[in-house]
Amino acid sequence: MREGGSGTRSEMEAFFSKHGLSAKDLKTIAYFSNTQGIIEAVAQGMGISFVSKTAVQIYNHLNLINVVEIESELLSRNIFCVQKKDMILTPAQELFINFAKKHCQNI
Repeated sequence: MREGGSGTRSEMEAFFSKHGLSAKDLKTIAYFSNTQGIIEAVAQGMGISFVSKTAVQIYNHLNLINVVEIESELLSRNIFCVQKKDMILTPAQELFINFAKKHCQNI
């Protein structure tokens, strides 16, 4: 997860808040000061995260991660959920992604 003050983190916290959740409800394993660190951690199988489209393009092109676009009128920018390409999701991760899909448009 990005550190406090990050624009992406602020967007996701607002999204969660609209659905009665907070960052405290997530099983956060690490905080990163930059998006590159998050994507590298995801590519190594450490979990899933939310990042901008621009940040994931090369990793997606190289088939290192799976990318799910999250579209919602509650978000002011495009946000993507990313995971390692061959990662088997835990039940909690599947539930989380399904929650995001259910509460967003055009997924």
